Amino acid sequence: MSAFKQENFEQEITERTEMKIPLSPSPLPPLSPVQKSAIRNPQFPGGCQGIPRHKDKVFPDLPKPVIVTKITNVAAKNQIGRRMSGLWKIAGAIPVGAFLALTGILVGRASGAGIESPLLVAFLNTLFLVGILLVVAYMAARSYQRTGSLTFLMMGCGALFRGVSILITSWLIPETGNPNLKLTLYDPCCMLAGVCHFMSAYYLLADLLGKNATERRFRHLALPYAGVVVFVCVAAALAVEGMLPVFFVPGAGPSLLRQFFVVAGLCLFAFSGLMFLGIYFATKTEFAYWYGLALLTVAAGLVSIIYLKTMWDTLRWVGRFVQYLGSVYFLFALLAGRREMGQASGSAAAASRWGLWPYLEQKVNERTLALEKANQDLQMEIVERRWAEQALRCSETKFRTLYDLTSDAVMLLDENGFFDCNPAALAIFGCATREEFCSNHPGDLSPPLQPDGTDSRTLANRQIATALEKGSNHFEWIHKRANTGEVFAADVMLSAMELDGKRVLQATVRDISERKRAQEAVSKAEAMQRTIFDSTDDFIWTVDPNALAC
Repeated sequence: MSAFKQENFEQEITERTEMKIPLSPSPLPPLSPVQKSAIRNPQFPGGCQGIPRHKDKVFPDLPKPVIVTKITNVAAKNQIGRRMSGLWKIAGAIPVGAFLALTGILVGRASGAGIESPLLVAFLNTLFLVGILLVVAYMAARSYQRTGSLTFLMMGCGALFRGVSILITSWLIPETGNPNLKLTLYDPCCMLAGVCHFMSAYYLLADLLGKNATERRFRHLALPYAGVVVFVCVAAALAVEGMLPVFFVPGAGPSLLRQFFVVAGLCLFAFSGLMFLGIYFATKTEFAYWYGLALLTVAAGLVSIIYLKTMWDTLRWVGRFVQYLGSVYFLFALLAGRREMGQASGSAAAASRWGLWPYLEQKVNERTLALEKANQDLQMEIVERRWAEQALRCSETKFRTLYDLTSDAVMLLDENGFFDCNPAALAIFGCATREEFCSNHPGDLSPPLQPDGTDSRTLANRQIATALEKGSNHFEWIHKRANTGEVFAADVMLSAMELDGKRVLQATVRDISERKRAQEAVSKAEAMQRTIFDSTDDFIWTVDPNALAC
């Protein structure tokens, strides 16, 4: 093998190993249910010969030490990557605690006025807040369109609330020296964003616990997003017109209402962040970690805003930098989500631009595999059912042939009377159709009284009850033909059986009139002979020739 080919092949091995794709010179064909049955059962006709196994990796013309070396190197790289990822997570959590400590220090002492440049603040807000939050809203919208999960819809609405409100307060509301207008718009929108993120975490937990099976997907995603934008714009117009309550009074500081909105938003962001971190510890997805850390960072930034006395306090810049850092964490979450989505779907990360949440994609893949297995099992069940139906049809054909061609009358009846019969029954009882026959009770096809003097209907019901109780009943009966009224002796066999979940009787009736007449003729001949023997005065004896021969 040339060095060029071996280098390319080693690169392919590395990429396939990282993406967990079976190492093979050509894609393995999908296995049919019959082939899978052959793999599971070596005794299956045809055996396992010629059927590729996915766990067997073939490396033609490649020395095995090279393969082992490359796989070992990939495993080592993955281990190093996991360690580096853990270090980055620890490094990302440190600034949150540091900013909280700095906030406590600045709150405890008077701080001088900081630098406040409206243009610089607007530029930083647009770069670190508006831009990243709008990207989050866009990616969440794409994920919602793909998965239909309300988690992404609430996530996008929360990002849109903050992004649009910051955009308006940074560029559209003029600087008047009184920050009340901007705070009146931003603080309620920040609280509503916290509500959306909290609902996002709630819906995600419901998805993971399988309790959110009936989600409603909006037909047009633009409706909820447009509702958020319209709400923020209307609130901005009302704030400019002075139709909203006062949130900040120069010289006196923030109002009680403003503090309520800030504290509520802080709690919502903090709870949402903790919920996402809990999801991270349950699913080990980096997206949940960085998104939860981003929410906690925003909550830490809101802590510093609570203690503001003036709008040009140094503490305000601390809060801004914390929120800028939170936006960077949002960006980290997006990148982690795209990377994990690519690993979950088995394709390159660039092909998963719409995705944010790899765990849900993995969950979808697991459900797809389960559905595929269920489909294969269903197909096998259909084949088995077809064989069973064919065998049942053959059995029914045999039974129907015997049922129709036998010379004995065969009927089916229950406690209400007959409900089926064969052609021989129609001929024996003199009925034209099955309907005519089934409309009669066994007592109707009999003379009024049986030879013992019992009413035929009463005795018939008694014989039926005995057969149902004991399972069978064999007796002789006197029947009557429906067309001529002729009576005839019959041998009746009642056998209990289950039919369609109901206990019924199969009655087999054989006309024994000829046998009865023959028996009567023999009895009469014997009686006549006995009368002749007994009434004569002559001496009559019988001689056995064999006895004389002796």
